[in-house]
Amino acid sequence: MNSNQSEPGSINGFWGTQKSVGLLLLLHGAIWLFVSAMFDIHPDMADHWVWSRYLTWGYFEHPPFVALTMAFATFIGDPIWGLKIGSVLFSMVILWAAFEVAKSMVGRKGAWWFLVFLESTPYFTLGSTFWHIDQPYMLFWLAGLGILARLVRTEDPRWMLAFGVVLGLGAESKYIMALLPLGFALFMAFNRRWLFLLKSPYTWAGALICFALLGPNLYWNATHQWVTFSYNFKKGLTGGDPLRHFSLFTLGHLLLFSLILAPAVWLRLFRVLPGWMKHRDCGTLNEGWPQGMFSMVLCTAIVPVAFFTAASFKGRGADPHWLNVGYFGLLLILAQDWSRRLKNSKLLVIALGFNYILVGSAVTVLFFNPFGYEYTDTRAAKTLGWAQSSQEVLQILDQAQIEAPQYVISREYHLSGAFSLYLPNHPWPHSLEKPIRNQWSPVKDILKQGAIVVCPPKECSALFEAVKLRFHQEPKYLGLVNTEVNGFAIRRLSLFYLQPVTQ
Repeated sequence: MNSNQSEPGSINGFWGTQKSVGLLLLLHGAIWLFVSAMFDIHPDMADHWVWSRYLTWGYFEHPPFVALTMAFATFIGDPIWGLKIGSVLFSMVILWAAFEVAKSMVGRKGAWWFLVFLESTPYFTLGSTFWHIDQPYMLFWLAGLGILARLVRTEDPRWMLAFGVVLGLGAESKYIMALLPLGFALFMAFNRRWLFLLKSPYTWAGALICFALLGPNLYWNATHQWVTFSYNFKKGLTGGDPLRHFSLFTLGHLLLFSLILAPAVWLRLFRVLPGWMKHRDCGTLNEGWPQGMFSMVLCTAIVPVAFFTAASFKGRGADPHWLNVGYFGLLLILAQDWSRRLKNSKLLVIALGFNYILVGSAVTVLFFNPFGYEYTDTRAAKTLGWAQSSQEVLQILDQAQIEAPQYVISREYHLSGAFSLYLPNHPWPHSLEKPIRNQWSPVKDILKQGAIVVCPPKECSALFEAVKLRFHQEPKYLGLVNTEVNGFAIRRLSLFYLQPVTQ
């Protein structure tokens, strides 16, 4: 038995101790809170915050857990700073959980390398400034991996009860939590002695617990035409250009999860997978792993990677960041392998340095725009200038002697969601493109109280037709919002007023 198996907590020196982990996490938090302070909240994040103001058991695209966590974080104080601080703190909790789970599998040394690996990826560094539905989902995935690690170590089927709890809560964050038990099922298929779990009452009791926890959301969907399921199926599995989307998806996840580490993961796996397929836990990469642990980690990582890679051929919305939970396992495998080979320390330092140079350069260029790039009506402006744009809206409303309405209308939900967060009265957003999302802004209430309408000038003519069709009146033009940050144009929007209908 190797040292990692007999004493998983042992390590020589400072690195990998609780102090070193705490220091790294504090440094991570300080850096990315500073970066977050430079920028405004991303419109997608603002939209999730809107959900947190209207708590229910389900939403158009997703289950409710992200709304619950945001409601907790923004209950006291300014919601903008609540979101910024909460996002970075959430990322620190995820990194700490990743270290603890890895430590339970491969010991402190491998877990430390794994933590530094995560710190070497744009997704787990720059991504710390963005609070989204995947953050609670990733935390529950890690909890599930930790429970499976204990199950593999002890072979005690009672761990399936805890696994059911984690699966149910994870599914309330994102339905693809189902890929974790599918990965474990693949592990059992390759390691058939584990099939005894299919006969265990604890396994089926865990499944019942899972569905009981997911039950409220399932009931909500049943009373709303199963809208969340149908939306995600259409987005993920239809409308794609196979070659284009697969290419972008692949390049995207190689970039997000390190241009140095991600290719190294795949090169190493492709070299050892044939041997693993024949000998299971006797392959080259299995050194330092407890019996069965390597296979479990590999199977639970491969399933989401295979699923979303296949979906990228068919879906119009395949996003490379969906491989986040797959890369937990893949990077852990590479970290454990590299931690046993001292010569790879230089490669790890290079990967860490390269990541911070890359994301630091991206942040600098985006914020200061040294090349004078035209940001107006582009994605580059999504995290800049919302506070200024909101002040311009208030000035235009003040000049027109109109009190800030309780609703803001736009074509898509991102634009109105951002103004909902940044305008002081926090008006409810209303999307013309996706009316089913407007749970908080019914047409009858908008007609009664009035609303502002915002649109990029080139979209306004089409928007006018949609407004007249839905509200049976034409909005009044108020002025142009023309926002600049650091001397360059960020956003240009036309502002209109939809007057309340008097009875």
